[in-house]
Parts: sequence; C-alpha cells; structure tokens
Amino acid sequence: MEGVTRWPEKWASDYKGYDGIVELRVTFNKVQYRPLGMYGKHERRSFVLLAGAIEKNRKLPKSALKAAADRRDQLLEEPDRAKRYEF
Repeated sequence: MEGVTRWPEKWASDYKGYDGIVELRVTFNKVQYRPLGMYGKHERRSFVLLAGAIEKNRKLPKSALKAAADRRDQLLEEPDRAKRYEF
C-alpha cells in the first residue's frame, strides 16, 4: 500500500488549538469541505478520518472540532477501534 508520511501544507495542516487534529482542504462547487482526522501513531503512512465539516466564513463548527478531538482521544486510548480500509 502506498501513502505519504505527511501531506503538503497546501492540502492538510494541523488545526490550531486542537492538538493532533489535521484539517484536509477540499473544495468542490465553491464549498469548502474540511474532513478532520489524525495521522496514525503506530502504523506508518496511515490517516484516520474523525469527522467532517464545512468551512463558513473561514471557521469550522465547534461541534465538528469537538467530535474530532473526542474521537482522537478515544482512539489513543483504544487503538483497535479504528479498522484499516482496503480498496
């Protein structure tokens, strides 16, 4: 399986104020989609999607950020909760 260790800053970056949460930047039909996730701790070249959001007025909904942070904390405590997707 091929992958990247870290995506370029243009497409993904750490979200300020939310430790370990990475914001992906996807634009389609003038909508700013922002999947939120984290890089895998133990498995090289893995990325876990935690929540989805849509950016409005340069901000993400706090509920999506909280959900991503809560799920990240859960995964750090129970890493087996995440399953590898093969495609």
